[in-house]
Amino acid sequence: MKRFRNILWGMIFFLIALGIFQNKDFFLAPQSLRIDLLFVNFQTPELPAAVPFIAFFFAGLLFAYFFNLSERYRARKTIKSLNSSLDSQLETISALKKDLEHMSPGRSRTGAEAPGATVVPVDVTPIGSKPEGKV
Repeated sequence: MKRFRNILWGMIFFLIALGIFQNKDFFLAPQSLRIDLLFVNFQTPELPAAVPFIAFFFAGLLFAYFFNLSERYRARKTIKSLNSSLDSQLETISALKKDLEHMSPGRSRTGAEAPGATVVPVDVTPIGSKPEGKV
């Protein structure tokens, strides 16, 4: 998958470079950017057309970065919370396993019954479900 992604990005980069190279005359032609509002008139000096393209590209990158910043912060906070919950649950599981080993002296670690041990049946009906035949 990583190799496919690298090939895909290489193809995208190649197509962008090819488009820029084939339109080199357009990107290097000096042009002026003019903003004409009712109350103000602004005009940039003549620059190659590539300069506004690059400027707007980086402005878009910054906008996307700051727009996504709060979402990444929330995701990082959620991941920390879930990891701490996972750690506490793993500690609880290990403590319960130790308690289970101490409570059942009749069974060995392999699960085989020790001689003379009494096996007590346990009801394993899920919580909230009704056993068959009972209302």
